[in-house]
Amino acid sequence: MQEMFCLMVCALEAKFHDFLGAIFMELELGDNFRGQYFTPYSVQCLMARMLMPGVRDTIRREGIALRQRSGLRAAGC
Repeated sequence: MQEMFCLMVCALEAKFHDFLGAIFMELELGDNFRGQYFTPYSVQCLMARMLMPGVRDTIRREGIALRQRSGLRAAGC
């Protein structure tokens, strides 16, 4: 257990990546009937850029970006 925790800490210190989501899907723990599936980080970023163009400029200018609550819930971007 300690070794697994150390590996998790090392993974979190490396490049940002949702490695737990990848493990979740690799072990087939998702439930397709309930809509539980893993969306790769690159796809999450693409969706965020398409749905919120210019958000980085808004954050730089105002320090925050407000949005309306949506059904989209992503762990990434």
